[in-house]
Amino acid sequence: IGHAVIAVFAVCVAVAAMGLGWTERRVARATDPEPDEAAPPPGPMASDCSLVRHPALPWYVRYGLPLAVCVNIILFLSSNTNVGASVGLQVQVGHWAYKVPQGLFDFALGNTVSQMWQARVYPLSLLIAVFSGMWPYVKLVLMLFIWCAPPALFPDAW
Repeated sequence: IGHAVIAVFAVCVAVAAMGLGWTERRVARATDPEPDEAAPPPGPMASDCSLVRHPALPWYVRYGLPLAVCVNIILFLSSNTNVGASVGLQVQVGHWAYKVPQGLFDFALGNTVSQMWQARVYPLSLLIAVFSGMWPYVKLVLMLFIWCAPPALFPDAW
């Protein structure tokens, strides 16, 4: 759900940026009989302020995307720290039933990584730790940084 929310906000930003740029060019052509073709008009994102403060974006996009990213980080923390699945045991013979009160085995990200490491399956343990444990947070924090940082920090090729 979190990824869907972020995707929707990204599409809103792209549509707003493309639509505003087209409108500005159209208005410039309509009001200026001889447009200067040497210098194209700056796009709506050609500014010195970050996207979170950019006036061309509506307030709900400017603040909604960082909020969605923070909610996504919280959801990842919740899913990675809680038990994902549990194996239990229940024995039934006739009318007699016995259920083990606690699960026999709990599946969680931390348990999986540590058990793979103890079993000396180092490559798989590292892959799980990096791509399931670290990468989602790194990606989301980088998204927040890019959204909140001024464009002067980035090269023009970006």
